[in-house]
Amino acid sequence: MTYSPVEIARQLTLIEYRLFAAIKPSECVSQHWMSKKKEELAPNILKMISRFNEVSNWVASEIVKCTDLDQRTKTLKFVIDIAENCDKLNNFNAVMEIISGLHSSSVFRLKQSWAGLPKKSVAAYEEMHAKMSRDKSYKLFREALRNVNPPCIPYLGMYLTDLTFIEEGNPDNLPDGSINFTKRQRLSEVIAEIQTYQNTPYFLRELTFVRDYLYNVEALPEEQCYKLSLKREGRRGTQAVDTDTPDLPFGDLEKKSSYVFDKPDSDSNIKFDKKQAEFETYPTISAGTNIKLIERLTYHEYQDMEFLWAFLMTYQTFSNAGE
Repeated sequence: MTYSPVEIARQLTLIEYRLFAAIKPSECVSQHWMSKKKEELAPNILKMISRFNEVSNWVASEIVKCTDLDQRTKTLKFVIDIAENCDKLNNFNAVMEIISGLHSSSVFRLKQSWAGLPKKSVAAYEEMHAKMSRDKSYKLFREALRNVNPPCIPYLGMYLTDLTFIEEGNPDNLPDGSINFTKRQRLSEVIAEIQTYQNTPYFLRELTFVRDYLYNVEALPEEQCYKLSLKREGRRGTQAVDTDTPDLPFGDLEKKSSYVFDKPDSDSNIKFDKKQAEFETYPTISAGTNIKLIERLTYHEYQDMEFLWAFLMTYQTFSNAGE
């Protein structure tokens, strides 16, 4: 992840507010989001649900794609930092998305990665997890929500649960055939609460290059994530080696004798600024061979946009198009 957790949280919030604000009252009745005509009757709720799953899977993918334990722990911390900043923005839907990703079977089992987290990150994660707990019908989250000043994106899943209970727990008509209007009043109360948060927009600066990145996040299939998780840490928390499981779903690349990008990193071909390493999300490259610098343009563990920008602006001073 190249951008700061603060900016990722802001752009996630702008994306999700648009999706949340587009939900219409008519989509919230009769459990339209689960009906046979759900694409027609509740398109915006479905988009919100799809986005939730997409972000959750992306979170898990980014963590298990890290082959190095230290980098995996740093990515885990980075993701928790994003959730913290979403929490500060009252984007509770995104907080739940991230918690869902961290609680996926492929990430939650990575004991060594979790063990390396700073105490501050662990405390922040545990606090958010407790607040968003489903216990007692989201009791703690409902209490927190009552004390929030909009703008706010509440966790949509809580409201869909409320609407489902009202629909399934109350008949449409009373025994005498009259319309059960109490049921409709309860439905309208939930919808009115949703609209309260829809009506107050966020005034955040949109950064199109960050937004576009977040619109097109790459998430691995759940099965592939779990296989990579086992490859990163064995079932007893040890480093696992599984040559049958490629890091990417399309399999291992064929190696040819003319291929020059298969050499491991070493002090002889790439150097990092050790002074900056502990303060930066990703290590800063201080020197390297032409081949290693080119290789880093499409580095598989993360994208360093600052490096990419510096390379594209200056490569003509040390390389040429042929190389």
